Amino acid sequence: MTKKFLDVVDGKTPEEIIAIGKEIYQERKAAGFKGYEEYSSWEEMIAKFARKEWIRIIRKGKSKELRIKIKPMMFYTSSKIKELSER
Repeated sequence: MTKKFLDVVDGKTPEEIIAIGKEIYQERKAAGFKGYEEYSSWEEMIAKFARKEWIRIIRKGKSKELRIKIKPMMFYTSSKIKELSER
């Protein structure tokens, strides 16, 4: 992580960080950033990333403890995204 990133997120709530992520996604999507065309929304991009990361961890044979830590994060991410996007 870069200092710039840490400076931006320091002291922010998860909801505020998600809002920042959505703004950056919209800016990059509008600017035509490579790779963003495959996602119809920020929520879809995050959900696909979480699934890919989960699969990668399982395939690498990481410890059960790591999988236990990641799975709740994925659930939180997808449910929190849905909740925040409905506001």
